[in-house]
Amino acid sequence: MYRKRSLAVSSWLSLVCVFSIWISTEALGALGVVKLAWDRNPEPSVAGYKVKYGLSTGRCTTTLDVGNVMTHNVPDLTVGTTYYFVVVAYSFFGLESDPSNEVFGSPASGRPTANAASLTVSEDTPQTVTLAGTDSASLPLTYIIVTPPTRALIHG
Repeated sequence: MYRKRSLAVSSWLSLVCVFSIWISTEALGALGVVKLAWDRNPEPSVAGYKVKYGLSTGRCTTTLDVGNVMTHNVPDLTVGTTYYFVVVAYSFFGLESDPSNEVFGSPASGRPTANAASLTVSEDTPQTVTLAGTDSASLPLTYIIVTPPTRALIHG
């Protein structure tokens, strides 16, 4: 069932509520990001999706038109605050579906931490280095080299 300006329209996208959304979080300083993902709506006339969110259940007052994608990172959320999310599909005519199931989450409380280490090696001697770190939200970690070595090759 789709509504536009409180007018019921029942001839479009009756299956739109079949999709569900998943949530994961990460934090960058005092602001965090919530990552959402959902299943594609099978209806051929879906033009895109809107993510709606708010601070209490059933009251998603902020709307983001994310286009015709199945994932979105909601930025600039306060770390430690719980947010509630739904996704709606919309047609080329601007009609919206009923909302998906509601999910909630809050951005993680802190950046990932790399374990400090240093390494000194002799010239022309191969050395294996293992990088380790932790993430409070159990998200995958990636590493970058901030200061590359002056006379070495890095593999891996």
